[in-house]
Amino acid sequence: MPTPTAFRSVANRVSSTIAVGGGATLGAAGTTLNVTAGTGANFPAAATATPSTWFFVTIDNEILQCTNRATDALTVVRGQEGTAGASHADGAAVELRITAGVFNAAHGNNAGVHQAINDIENGVTPLPLKRTSVTATPYTVLSTDEYIGVNVAGAVVINLPAANSANFTLNYLIIKDESGNAGVNNITITPNGTDKIDGAATKVINTNYGSFRLFNPTGTASVNTSWVTV
Repeated sequence: MPTPTAFRSVANRVSSTIAVGGGATLGAAGTTLNVTAGTGANFPAAATATPSTWFFVTIDNEILQCTNRATDALTVVRGQEGTAGASHADGAAVELRITAGVFNAAHGNNAGVHQAINDIENGVTPLPLKRTSVTATPYTVLSTDEYIGVNVAGAVVINLPAANSANFTLNYLIIKDESGNAGVNNITITPNGTDKIDGAATKVINTNYGSFRLFNPTGTASVNTSWVTV
């Protein structure tokens, strides 16, 4: 059985101080941090029970990980995120701060990841699409469809949902002749009711391995009754 994930706890504007005598207890390598009486409850939850939770605190130049909180006593792991365990005086501030690790966990700090995100945003790297294989005709498009690959030995009809109710995951739909036979066995895309595609009543794929990408300009339920190809 895999080890359960431990979850980071967060809270705003939380601070306290090391309790009287707490500095000696903590020392440079101790694992019990006693904060001023009555202030432990200001900190978020931390417990080893499943699901386990933890949070970081900063004292002077050291970052500590709190893995358990019982009233005003915090169980800590010393010297986190490249800091070193050190002795701290009674009354030293104990603060819940945003650390580099917290930020990087949420946003990443990897040049390769940043480039990959930019490539997707700029269309250099396409998002992976969920493929629906169509092997019988007619086929009625579902809102969960993203890429429709047509493999039918004969002419095919693809029926679209009403444009004013379409709410595709990606706001567009790709229909592709995967069989390579559309030049002979055309793929006819038929809008719902009086809807149009580029102002026409139908759109036909009539070239081998041809495709269309259809877009509903609103992408959500609306009064729009037209599709466009892009």
